[in-house]
Amino acid sequence: MGMNRDVFKNIILASRSLDKCHAIKESMLKKGLGEIGVEQVDADDTQALVALIQKHKPKVVVNVALPYQDLTIMQACLETKTHYIDTANYEHPDLAKFEYKEQWAFDKAYKEAGILGVLGAGFDPGVTNAYVAHAQRHHFDTIHTLDILDCNAGDHKRPFATNFNPEINLREVSSKGRYYENGKWIETKPLEIKQVWAYPQIGEMDSYLLYHEELESLVKNVKGLRRA
Repeated sequence: MGMNRDVFKNIILASRSLDKCHAIKESMLKKGLGEIGVEQVDADDTQALVALIQKHKPKVVVNVALPYQDLTIMQACLETKTHYIDTANYEHPDLAKFEYKEQWAFDKAYKEAGILGVLGAGFDPGVTNAYVAHAQRHHFDTIHTLDILDCNAGDHKRPFATNFNPEINLREVSSKGRYYENGKWIETKPLEIKQVWAYPQIGEMDSYLLYHEELESLVKNVKGLRRA
């Protein structure tokens, strides 16, 4: 967003910690990316979010908080009739499980309010969904099988690294795997299924079956799917 100021002319960065907001603001100024506003807010507090949205009246709220806050932010957007975007679907703080049920339940109310909610607008979910939608619309009459292969070949010489919030990543790799086949969801033990896959520009890497939220929406929307 900061690199596309012709589109995002006014940006307000809000967080529970103002120190992080100010650090990002200073970093953007040093990179010549322009000025942004900063605000303190508790994303677990719907009414505090409503007050902040009403104060600045943004066209869209982009939620990059933890998945635990999705529902409160969506509710605040509904109450203020503000468009909503997030990058990961809702997770209950006390249950290591994620599904779109609670967020999809906003569909009717958002439509009635005349606002749009875009869920999972990251890479996976996000770009992967766009790839599949493009393939289905422009290249294939029917898609029977779907495999999403994701590999990070970065190396900072430390024993462990995450590509998202560490707590969420640890939940993912310690949870049961899950895949769709012949109209049914099949569960596996955590990291039970392994393949060695040759990735372009990276080479062969160990790859493990993990369940990820984009499959829930892809299984719902890709016609003729037999396995994913």
